[in-house]
Amino acid sequence: CRWIYWKMKCLSGHGITPHSDLDSISKQLRFFTFLREPVTRCASDYQFRVVRGGLKQPFHEWVRTEYAGNQQTLKIAGRPDADAAIEILDSKVGFVGLLERFDESLVLLQRWAQPMGLDIRYQAKNVSGNSSIKTQLLTNPESLSLLREVNQEDLKLYRYVNEEIYPKRVSSFEGDLANAVEDFQRTNQPPAVYPRQIGSVLLREMIYKP
Repeated sequence: CRWIYWKMKCLSGHGITPHSDLDSISKQLRFFTFLREPVTRCASDYQFRVVRGGLKQPFHEWVRTEYAGNQQTLKIAGRPDADAAIEILDSKVGFVGLLERFDESLVLLQRWAQPMGLDIRYQAKNVSGNSSIKTQLLTNPESLSLLREVNQEDLKLYRYVNEEIYPKRVSSFEGDLANAVEDFQRTNQPPAVYPRQIGSVLLREMIYKP
């Protein structure tokens, strides 16, 4: 991948995990990640699979599968273990953002990623126009109890990040963070196509994928 994308500066995606040996390729590699409140994430995941993926499995069956709970600790640590995930965040992951504070997290990420000149402008995608399934799951006591039960490790991890890691990142920001977020939101208008992406698209479609 580095041979084909000789100007590559960043990798992203669900397959980029800090518990892997990816950092053995380069000692300069820095990991970052975003977390989402686990119960809401799990309910939203089920809704996405039903609406977009055509899933027919009832919720009370799906929520017990390996695809449902503790997915964030699993991605970070390779297993659903909050303590292991916390250790990795503390030792290998330089930045952790929160989906619930997304714009603020992006501003913090941009500052952390200097001097790469990270462009944090974005356009929301894969946003469901109908959240009825998720809402029903989160307001029904039985399904809500199941969501909490299968996400105990993720909840522990999220609490740690929300109470320990993220506040330290906010407090270390130099300048007025609230104003910086407002400035970003006013200018958050990404172009339809980034010219520098054209070369990467050609490489991906004509060389890397084949």
